[in-house]
Amino acid sequence: TIQLIAYDYAEQIVQYLVQTMKYACFAIALLSGASAFTVPSTPASSAVKQESPSRLSPLFMGRAAAVRAATKGKTDAKKAKTNAYYGKKIIMAVKQGGSSDPVANLQLGMLIKAAKANSVPMDNINRAIKRATEKDAADFTESTFEAYGVGGASFIINALSDNANRCTADIR
Repeated sequence: TIQLIAYDYAEQIVQYLVQTMKYACFAIALLSGASAFTVPSTPASSAVKQESPSRLSPLFMGRAAAVRAATKGKTDAKKAKTNAYYGKKIIMAVKQGGSSDPVANLQLGMLIKAAKANSVPMDNINRAIKRATEKDAADFTESTFEAYGVGGASFIINALSDNANRCTADIR
């Protein structure tokens, strides 16, 4: 019976040491500076340049940064669509009005005011006017399409394009 007691006691000591070693390894890892929030460093002899933590991509920055990046992507897409729309309209106005001066071309003047109201940069407006005054610039035309959707719902689609065939194919 003495041997059985000693054996049970030895088992308890071994279990205690295993638990203690787990905590000791964790403590050593924390004291050495390793953390779940640090990027593992590369050896000094490596020729690979290590990026600073502030220049890491959103992939390493967590969910909040990924959400911010997605939101920024959506707003940038909306801005690009608005800028492209007003750029095409300005080119059409310059070609139809015959003048790149907003005072002489009332339609162009109204479009520039509308573009400014929608936060289109002046650089984009000036670039569109410059493109319209060039001789090899494409002529944008406005097309209207009627279509019927699911359940007999009717659609009237206004499209602005420099290529009527491509526009028709895209609408279909």
